[in-house]
Amino acid sequence: MKQLEEIKFVDTGPMVPVENTPGSPLVFVGLRFNKREFVYLTEKGYKAAQKSIAKQRSPVSSVHISGGTFHQSSIGIGSTVAANINLGSQVGTINAAANMISQQGENDVATAIRELSEAVVRSSAIKNHQKQEALQVIADIAKQAEAKPEARSSGTVKAMIAGFPAIIGLAADVTTLWDRYAPVIRAFFGI
Repeated sequence: MKQLEEIKFVDTGPMVPVENTPGSPLVFVGLRFNKREFVYLTEKGYKAAQKSIAKQRSPVSSVHISGGTFHQSSIGIGSTVAANINLGSQVGTINAAANMISQQGENDVATAIRELSEAVVRSSAIKNHQKQEALQVIADIAKQAEAKPEARSSGTVKAMIAGFPAIIGLAADVTTLWDRYAPVIRAFFGI
């Protein structure tokens, strides 16, 4: 810290006036001392830090993102990126479909769809890209369930139901729910 002070990159404070002792023959006027209660970056230190950061940065490619809604999502671009994908729009689609299915009197199927999607989102055992895939399958199953029976694609539904366990992998919490609700979903579609 002392070195940074010496080269004027940081300073300390607050500066307070020296208090004169009442009745003392010595009177100090305009003399101040540093209490050293905090440290702050000086203009010279700020400029040096900016130069250092500019040297470390690599050129960033241009990125354009349009459409969609991002809720509490961290998006990064670079050599090391940790990103939380946005699952909110998929969950919203699933919940809207589940509400329609429930209004059609199929509460068991609606509950199965809602609880499976919630379990996928909560699961720490499923990677983000797998969560996105699993939610897409649940959303597609929900859309098929929402459709009139003659408009449903039984082959598509069979494939989604058969493939779902591979997506969720060994996530015990989601697998347990799938084992409970897969028969409900199969029965609804007559599979």
